[in-house]
Amino acid sequence: MDAKKVKGLLQLGTVKKIIDFFMEPLKRENEALNACLKEVGEKRDKALAKRAQFKPGKTYLTSWSEDDRYVDDRFYQKKLTECYDKNTRSRKAMGLP
Repeated sequence: MDAKKVKGLLQLGTVKKIIDFFMEPLKRENEALNACLKEVGEKRDKALAKRAQFKPGKTYLTSWSEDDRYVDDRFYQKKLTECYDKNTRSRKAMGLP
């Protein structure tokens, strides 16, 4: 092989390692964000399904669950925002959108 080709391949390998170094935290962060969003969505679906069982105008005595708060749109939006804030720190630190 030509010395220039070897040098080019080494530089390319170095660039790839640098890119991988920065991409790995972003990949992990993206996986954590997706897991968080999925969990919040499942809790919301569960709360909405539970609420759909009740007829309006009737009084029911049931046990209250933390997950029942996900029916409220403001609480649900707050939880989604928390997921994004918690799982986008690396992106913000790198100046990425």
